[in-house]
Amino acid sequence: MAAQSAAGGASVPAHARAAGGPGGAVPARAAHSPGHQRGPSMTRRGLVVAYIAMAVQQLAIQVIAVLTLAPHDYGAFGLVYLAFAWMLSLSLSIVSEPWARGDDADRAPWAAYCGALLALVVSGAAVLAAVLAVIGAPWAMWALGAAAVLAAYRAGARYVAAAEHDGRHLTAPDLTATAVTVASWALATTALQPLEAVAAAWLAGNLAGILLSQRVPWRRLRLRGWLARHGADVRVLLTESLLLDAGSIAVPALLAGPLGLGGYGVYRAAQSMTSPSLLLLGPLRPLMTRWGIDPLVGARAFALSVGAGAAVAGAVVGALLVIDALGLMPGSVLHALLPHLAPVALLVASALPAHFYYLAARIHLPGRALLRTRVASLALAAAGPLGGAAIGGLSAALWGFALAIALAAAILLLELSLHARRTRASR
Repeated sequence: MAAQSAAGGASVPAHARAAGGPGGAVPARAAHSPGHQRGPSMTRRGLVVAYIAMAVQQLAIQVIAVLTLAPHDYGAFGLVYLAFAWMLSLSLSIVSEPWARGDDADRAPWAAYCGALLALVVSGAAVLAAVLAVIGAPWAMWALGAAAVLAAYRAGARYVAAAEHDGRHLTAPDLTATAVTVASWALATTALQPLEAVAAAWLAGNLAGILLSQRVPWRRLRLRGWLARHGADVRVLLTESLLLDAGSIAVPALLAGPLGLGGYGVYRAAQSMTSPSLLLLGPLRPLMTRWGIDPLVGARAFALSVGAGAAVAGAVVGALLVIDALGLMPGSVLHALLPHLAPVALLVASALPAHFYYLAARIHLPGRALLRTRVASLALAAAGPLGGAAIGGLSAALWGFALAIALAAAILLLELSLHARRTRASR
């Protein structure tokens, strides 16, 4: 979730010394990777359509799952989706973002990038298969696991297409994947159980998207050479990501004790309200590799991120009030958020700018500054909710979490602004 990723707690998941040396910046435009049969560059309207298609494709299976699965089945789906998020986090830190940090002339060709991505995803698939075998998972979870592996590969391939404005390998695969996902689910529900239908839909949609993506060099599964070339960036990005992933698992798990299962469920529901921020910013992640640091720390970016966060918060609060007033979804945990609308609103409003500046930091900050912000954010993510839960229970935990996100956003903006000033002074 956006809030978690910003303050040591998320989709992610979701980063270093630039390839050109300390303080180096990502180039303003992603060059065409040699060996990548790229489609024509997109117009501005094409870009808008592409990013909408990307966001819808990423959201489709989650919406289907949350609307159709019972709690037990949704838990199984969530566990495998967590494996996808883990593989995505690793691929961003080891393959995608080290590639994006290279200068135009230094960026690896598609075959090398894809070979490293494939090797990483295959390794992740082996780990996931071992876990599923140990727990004796049903076949539906195996199908979900296969879909998660395909989704992780597709996300890595999409990263390059988006960074290069490659319309042929971006929009069409995402639109097709969404259509196939929905159609497959509609057909599967006539013969399969709900979890099985979701697994079949996710698997079919990702397979369709990959078939329309860039050509896969199956004989070049090479990760060792990639790590030798990008080792400096990978070490910093991966260390920061491991700190992030630790926060996203450890802190919420520790809250289950003091809050109890009921309070913990409400806390997690509040976290889920930050998901629209990931939906809005996720598609921008590859595009941000083309922007310099100055526009990202300017007044316009600040106003847009804060304004968009406030708008999302208003929409979330309004939706919760409407659900309660109309008596929709009786028994849902969403109704339990109503006594906590103030901290939920602050949490959602802070999540979008926090995640925006987090993504900018992943791209632009040198290694020490990036790790410094991650450690500070992780400390806030632990102290805020855990301290709040110890002092005042659920309500105080939510306030602590919301304030931690807001402070994390301020720290990230400060570090980025200082780095931008040093970069300008060195020119």
